[in-house]
Amino acid sequence: MELPESGRITAEEREAYLTEDILSMVSTSFVGDHWRTLPDSLIIDLGWYAPSRGDGFYRLCVLRGSWDNVVIVVENPDQYVIRDCIDYILEALSTGASLEQISPVLKTLGEHQ
Repeated sequence: MELPESGRITAEEREAYLTEDILSMVSTSFVGDHWRTLPDSLIIDLGWYAPSRGDGFYRLCVLRGSWDNVVIVVENPDQYVIRDCIDYILEALSTGASLEQISPVLKTLGEHQ
């Protein structure tokens, strides 16, 4: 769902689409004869957080294995910035980049404008 800019989202759209549980992706590996999620699998999690009734922001987290090991956090109210961060994470991981290499780029991409 593509929403209008954050300042132009209606209350109904905000209620229907912007929650703390927007997206969760878990890396899997083919082990033996089936796909398996390993204990140190990477997790990409996206949610919307509105600490007050005013404007909120997207929070994109990259975890290793569980919420006890949050490696990267990007917070930004712009859905396109978050989309670009997710695209970058997926592309970088697919080419073998480490989280340590990805983190500084995401920090730059995710900075509030």
